[in-house]
Amino acid sequence: MLREKVWFKNMHTAVEQAVKNCFACQVATPTTTREPLKMSDLPQEPWSKLSADFGHLPDGTYLLVVTDEYSRYVIVNRIKSTSARAVIPRFDKIFAEFGIPNGPPFNGIDFKTYVEQMGIKHRRSHLVGPKPMQKLNDS
Repeated sequence: MLREKVWFKNMHTAVEQAVKNCFACQVATPTTTREPLKMSDLPQEPWSKLSADFGHLPDGTYLLVVTDEYSRYVIVNRIKSTSARAVIPRFDKIFAEFGIPNGPPFNGIDFKTYVEQMGIKHRRSHLVGPKPMQKLNDS
């Protein structure tokens, strides 16, 4: 807007400096920098730490996505419900095939009881947004 009305030598630098030093300008300007990603600790061995979450499909079903945090090996199961009653049999099948981990997912008294009985440590992750879904698509 200033360029439409006036011009002077080094105008761009002067305007940039004035905006940098203007508190009201700083408050009104949205930030474009993001907080740096924090690396999670790599487990010492495979299948010792799992993450799990649901992906929602357009047809109303869900993907139960379980990832070994050490190897990044992904197991995907299509399920009709996100209830513990629907999820527990899937975990039974996964644990029967791969063994019982020291780690995974979800909420609710049924699942809490289940993970306690199995000796599993509960930790939640988020499969929301384009980056986690891209990780799933790449698998």
